[in-house]
Amino acid sequence: MWPDIEVEREPVKEGARGVGILERMQLDPVTQEPRPRRVLPVDPGTHGGRLTREQKQAISAASLSEPKPPWLKIKLPGGGRFAETAAVVREHGLHTICEEGHCPNMGECWGRGTATFQILGDTCTRACRYCNVATGIPGTEPDPLEPGKLANAVHKMGIRHAVVTSVDRDELPDKGATQFAKTIHAIRRRSPGTSIEVLVPDFMGLEEEGLRIVMDARPDVYAHNTETVPRLYRRIRPKGDYQRAMWCLQRAKEMSRELEWAEPVLTKTGLIAGMGETLDELREVLVDLRERGVDVVTIGQYLRPSVRHLPVDRYVTPEEFDDLAEYGMSLGFGSVFAGPLVRSSYKAEEQRRAAQDPTLGKMLSEPPRVSDADLATVGEVPAWKA
Repeated sequence: MWPDIEVEREPVKEGARGVGILERMQLDPVTQEPRPRRVLPVDPGTHGGRLTREQKQAISAASLSEPKPPWLKIKLPGGGRFAETAAVVREHGLHTICEEGHCPNMGECWGRGTATFQILGDTCTRACRYCNVATGIPGTEPDPLEPGKLANAVHKMGIRHAVVTSVDRDELPDKGATQFAKTIHAIRRRSPGTSIEVLVPDFMGLEEEGLRIVMDARPDVYAHNTETVPRLYRRIRPKGDYQRAMWCLQRAKEMSRELEWAEPVLTKTGLIAGMGETLDELREVLVDLRERGVDVVTIGQYLRPSVRHLPVDRYVTPEEFDDLAEYGMSLGFGSVFAGPLVRSSYKAEEQRRAAQDPTLGKMLSEPPRVSDADLATVGEVPAWKA
């Protein structure tokens, strides 16, 4: 057992919302009021006043087991069309970010018969400290039949707005951009009335070329997640870059105009709160995003997947999320979805519609006719068995 010890607390700066992990260990995670805590004793003579590795691991494990605020309660999976959705995903051997990322909304979304599909496998070449997707070098080429399988799943599930994302594949010559284009073409062929949203990586080292490959396929929504504030990028996204993320979002909008789309592509990004940022920093990011023409923003609470991941710095209250949404809308975004359980693809079709003219009943851009020769590169789409 850890002995109770008295610790002198430094006052929190006025206006600062982010709470450091050691400071948070002395505050209630819901009320943010001081409360007695059990911490490991530190022997200044032996450890120089610093926590040992074992003590840090113990604190980290304790923070993971802390009870979550009442507003983070979720429904258990199993209702509605959950089993049907799961069966389709399993039948076609597909990956979803719902499962890979341990999304808290999986029960609700699968119960409504929708899912966010993840292409290019289940292993990511990045190692972001908040993400639960497996990290490593996949060592395999993209599955040539994957776009056709995914298109069949979208058709069978009757999805009106398909969301496709991927792991980062920095080891591939095209960074995975071609697989996105093939997937868009396959869905268009199988389900012409379905709008398509792609949540793509930054194609590090091949930004312009990778983005061009995706945009030539004409998705209806281009999304790239910013995730966090500039100050935390190096710590949380060691291979990411804030300015590169801003460039990707701005360039996608510019490229759609260069390609003379009927309407510029709808651009979208997601932010995660509770990783050490302040509310003022989040507001500054919203300003940056609006200056680059981003249309849709989502903001949700970070939930720690395991003891190996970044500890939750604090739980942002629903009222604070409401304030961020109101501030974002005042900047001119088409829609801002902010809440504890909001994720980038959560109710993606509603996000898209909210950002459009309510009288607009068609897709943002009419997709070009895909030639049979191009479709042959996607892989044979098997006849669907009823």
